[in-house]
Amino acid sequence: MMNVNVNVENNVVICNECGAAIDMTQLKAAQRAELKRNGLCPACVAKKKAEHKAAAAERKAAREAAKAAAAAKRAANPSAASQVRTMLENSNFNDEQLEQLMDLGLTKAKTKIAYQLLKQIPENADWEVEVYFGGAPRYQKTPLDINGKQFYMTNNIYKKNVELVHKLLVEIGALNDVAE
Repeated sequence: MMNVNVNVENNVVICNECGAAIDMTQLKAAQRAELKRNGLCPACVAKKKAEHKAAAAERKAAREAAKAAAAAKRAANPSAASQVRTMLENSNFNDEQLEQLMDLGLTKAKTKIAYQLLKQIPENADWEVEVYFGGAPRYQKTPLDINGKQFYMTNNIYKKNVELVHKLLVEIGALNDVAE
């Protein structure tokens, strides 16, 4: 079906956008097909494509700006788990201190976290088995590398736990008592 005004006798088409009279015999096959499909002359097709490309670029820029704003917001206000992970990454541990952080009783008593703060990853472990406890994920699947050993950190950390974890790390001597 043709969407344009065609004068069959002299093969002239009127563009639906700009109203220009177009001689169909002067167009390439692809341009004729485009003209028949949407009723636009080659100049209007190019204009529409440029507008579409500009709109797509604007949408992409808006998405990227939104992502950057969200990243800035996260950086300005990191999650409790991110804060604790940073503390652990910036600490110096010996084996005794690591054992203390893997002790469920100590973790509950000192940090009010319901799970071990750290869980050592056994060799050839399946992360899905190790991360889930009671049918729900209780540990982050991205491991921490501490002293050449791999550990999962609990994801059951809330804002109220951050200061308690900091105090515990200072108490066991793994972190200097400086502002985080």
